[in-house]
Order: sequence, then C-alpha cells, then structure tokens
Amino acid sequence: MLSIILNKNALLSKIIRPSLIILVIMTIGGLLRIFDLGSKSFWGDELISIYHSTDIVDLKSFFTAHRGNAHPPLYFLLLKLWSLGGNEEYYLRLLSVLFGTLAIPITYLLGKEFFKTKASILAAFLVAISPFLLRFDREVRMYPLFVFLSIISILFFIKALRQNQSKYWIGYVIVTILNTYTHYHAFLIIASMWLFYFVRFRTYNLLLKKALLSQFVIALCFCFWLPTFIFHLINMS
Repeated sequence: MLSIILNKNALLSKIIRPSLIILVIMTIGGLLRIFDLGSKSFWGDELISIYHSTDIVDLKSFFTAHRGNAHPPLYFLLLKLWSLGGNEEYYLRLLSVLFGTLAIPITYLLGKEFFKTKASILAAFLVAISPFLLRFDREVRMYPLFVFLSIISILFFIKALRQNQSKYWIGYVIVTILNTYTHYHAFLIIASMWLFYFVRFRTYNLLLKKALLSQFVIALCFCFWLPTFIFHLINMS
C-alpha cells in the first residue's frame, strides 16, 4: 500500500511541477503582453481590422463583405463580438493578448509530442518572451489567432496520426477549418503537416484514408469562401 501511495505521489509531482512552471511562464508572457497595452493609439492596420469587423452584420455578409480585405473573415467576426464590451485601445487589444498567452501552454503540449519535459518548457518560455510574438500579440490583428490555431491544429494532427482516435481527427478538422478562415497561410501549415506524414507515416494506409477524408472535409468547408478567395488571388497584389 505504501509503495502505491509513493508511486502516486511521484506521478503527481511529475505532473504538478511542470504545470506550475507553465503557469508561471504563462503569467510572465501575459504580463509582458499586457504591459502598457493601451498607451498608444490604434495604428493603420489596426484601424483596418476594426473597420472590416463592422462589415459583418449577418451570415451572408460573413462570406461576402470582405472582398476589399486580403484576409479571411473569422478574426473580424470575433473582433466584432469582442467589441461589444468596449472599443478602447486596451480592451480591443486584449483579444490578441488572450490568444497569444494561450499559445504558450499549447506550445508546451506540442513539444511533449517530440521532446522531453525540459525542452517543452523551454519552447513555451521562448514563445512567452519572443519579441516577434510580443509585438503582434499586442495589436488588433489576426496573427495571434492564426498562431494559436496553427499550434492546436498541428497538435491534433500529430495525436491523430499516433493514436488514430476519432476525437483527434475531429479536433484537427474543426481547428484547421477555423484556421483557413483566419489566414491563408493556414494552407502552408497543412502542407507542412502532410510533409511530416509522408516522412513518418507514409506506409500506414488506414491513416492515409482518414487523413485524406479530413482534408476533403476541410476543403469542402472552405468552398463557401472560395469565390472571395479567387477574387483575392485575381485582384490583390
């Protein structure tokens, strides 16, 4: 009995200690992102984001209102909903801070799929203090949402390939659809995941069928946005 209790305590300590470290790193990352957040007025691109968020008034406008904007509409819909709570610089930028901070623990979970705990914690810490991410996580733009969804999409895809469970395939499909409606670079993330598949799992025929089915569903859902996407390809430099 004593050995069982000791083993449980050892297991809990292995789980709790990294969790506390990640919580501390999240706090640091959040404070860095939130510090002096509203001191500067909105700049050009932020004003464009706010402007396009006002274009969405119903389901039809979600798919048609952004032909003059070079980005898909999901972030602008979220920004419109978020702006119901206020329109000050500090408040509107908090949405990006939220996604940027949540990307920290997701990075840790993704790192655990490839590396040991220490390396995964280091990866999360680098995300927390990255000057590049800190800059964009403090702006009213879609990039923090894109990074957040990209990390989750990759995490679900890796887990789906390794464990072949429906919940991971479904999670991958849903998150990736959301990502394609956030930024067109989501297709580069999809391409990189397929490259990983062909390097590591190309001989697993059952996985290939599920992966192809997942991509079919993602492509099918993107068809609603396809006319505007084609318009962007033709008319946007």
